Amino acid sequence: MPNKLFTLLLSLVAVSGTISAVEKVLPYKSDVVIDGFNREWSPLLPRYDNSTGINYDVANDETHLFLIIRIADEDVQKRIMQNGLEIWINKQGKKKKVTGITFPLPMTKDPKMGQNKPSEKSNSSPLTEMSPERLLHSNELTLTGFLIDNGKQPTKGCPIQVALSKDQSNCLIYELAVPFNSFYKESLGRDDVNIPFCIGIEEKGAESSVSSNEAWKMRDSGGPGGPGGMGGPGGMEGSGGIEGLGSSAETRMSSNSSDKIFWIKTSLAIK
Repeated sequence: MPNKLFTLLLSLVAVSGTISAVEKVLPYKSDVVIDGFNREWSPLLPRYDNSTGINYDVANDETHLFLIIRIADEDVQKRIMQNGLEIWINKQGKKKKVTGITFPLPMTKDPKMGQNKPSEKSNSSPLTEMSPERLLHSNELTLTGFLIDNGKQPTKGCPIQVALSKDQSNCLIYELAVPFNSFYKESLGRDDVNIPFCIGIEEKGAESSVSSNEAWKMRDSGGPGGPGGMGGPGGMEGSGGIEGLGSSAETRMSSNSSDKIFWIKTSLAIK
């Protein structure tokens, strides 16, 4: 009977592609400046998701949740700049989209919305039409599920602080600071000890850019159950979409077959 139970558990893990690790507490940081430069974090960010090609780290103090992302792969950089990036926070510790930030926004092909549409006389993509400097100076974001004003709005003056830049190695650096009072409470206290939080990082894909068969192949190679790396570009450990941040994480295809999202399940640092 014990052997049968063990076999059943292994089968469930194989099907779901999810491994629950022991939750770890986020590092406490109070010196983060959201400027798009990796000055306050480790030079080589310690966590890597091999499905999305994203290096990252997360921290918090009493009033803010902080996130930094570093992307070395130029193809991944282009996809994010063209299709957008979403960060999701679930204060109930569930892998479910509740409170979200979209930044940078997907590039529009509507000429009324700006000059993101490629020239009709050119076969080049919007990314080649726009200079890297212009792409990095994104000045709008979209908020979803916050206690403050939601929807598309300017980054300037927004309580949620975001910044993009390129470092000396031509890596894309993304920094984010989210005040807890914008979605949770004024500041953390002792009653927040051991409360699980979930943070999702979603790399958006172009609509209809991947067939269903291709999506399944991507899932099998880089999603749940896919091979894990021993450190991505600039990374120190591979997560395989499972152990990002030394905690429980899951990589899976989202509603759009070419979207990729991984979840970080952890606890907040309480002083």
